[in-house]
Amino acid sequence: FSDFCDAQNIKQISQIDPPFLRQYLLYLEEGGHNPGGRHAAFRTIRALFLWYEDEVEPEGWSNPIRKIRAPRVPLEPIEPVSIDAISQMIKACIKGSFTGDRDIAILLCLLDTGARANEFLSVNIQDVNQARGDILIRQGKGHKPRTVYIGKQTKRALRRYLSWRQDQCPALWVTHPRFGSERISYDGLREIIKRCANNANIEKPTLHDFRRAFA
Repeated sequence: FSDFCDAQNIKQISQIDPPFLRQYLLYLEEGGHNPGGRHAAFRTIRALFLWYEDEVEPEGWSNPIRKIRAPRVPLEPIEPVSIDAISQMIKACIKGSFTGDRDIAILLCLLDTGARANEFLSVNIQDVNQARGDILIRQGKGHKPRTVYIGKQTKRALRRYLSWRQDQCPALWVTHPRFGSERISYDGLREIIKRCANNANIEKPTLHDFRRAFA
């Protein structure tokens, strides 16, 4: 945007008016930028002008961004992970082993709870009521706590996994005991999903695909 202003000999914010901003957005469109890219550029410029308006409060100046509509971004439906894909990943896990039973429990809990990945990984064992099947998310979006729930099949899978736990780590989801039973990281969870998908010979779903499936 700065380069575009320089090319038009625009040196001061006060020189920028709504037609100039529309011209810039048209320039982006003609330059091959997709709707998402144009919308991102608009948001950045809007943030700049709103900041300038709040901080400088120039007398007699009218904020041009308030007369500009955001570029439309077509909404394309994003497919969730399918139940069939989850079933194949579960079948590919080696039951009766720590890793296999843990991974099955992870797959089912991700699907049942619809929790965000970081929320999911922050859960401690004490946050789980195995009898009722509810799990306390202590730090949800906006730092608000909430309760999520799991079904009978998932409760059974969780009990099988927890029967392996002999460590003192408070985390619900941990690495293999031979690696010290530490809380699984975000990258570690992604690797678990990737490995399960590779073993099932299917395309790897993203972590958020489980949340979409839950929704």
